[in-house]
Amino acid sequence: MASYSVNERDVARARQLIEARQYVLRSEWGDVQPRAEDENAFLESHTWDQYAEWHLGLTNGAADRTRPRRRSSTATFVASTEWA
Repeated sequence: MASYSVNERDVARARQLIEARQYVLRSEWGDVQPRAEDENAFLESHTWDQYAEWHLGLTNGAADRTRPRRRSSTATFVASTEWA
């Protein structure tokens, strides 16, 4: 069974965005969840560290610079142009 840990770096980023009021209160999960194509496009022009900032959870034991390492995307909760 997989185990998970908290990505403290993203928690800090999420707090900054909340304090700056950059969030969406109501949305449909299926409409706002980044698709694999969106994530791939983001990774083409950003670093893995920048990608990691969008995930509250980390899969323990998964390789660091892989998408399976990242869980619980905050991109679905934040109003930002970074995924665009």
